[in-house]
Amino acid sequence: MWTSFHNGTIGYIRGWFRLRAERKAMWMITDGLSRSPDDILNDIGISRDEITCALSKRPNPSSGSGRNAAGP
Repeated sequence: MWTSFHNGTIGYIRGWFRLRAERKAMWMITDGLSRSPDDILNDIGISRDEITCALSKRPNPSSGSGRNAAGP
């Protein structure tokens, strides 16, 4: 019984840290793009408004909010 409990707990924690790392990486990339010069943004075909919209829709990675790692 304890083994399955520990495996489940460890799996949940690993999943939570993995998702948090992914959210933080996406936030850092999006933040970096928002600080890029307009010429670079035009070259890759994205507008500053799209980046601002993406930043406002994503939760801050340090807040801990977001999708549950144990969910479907």
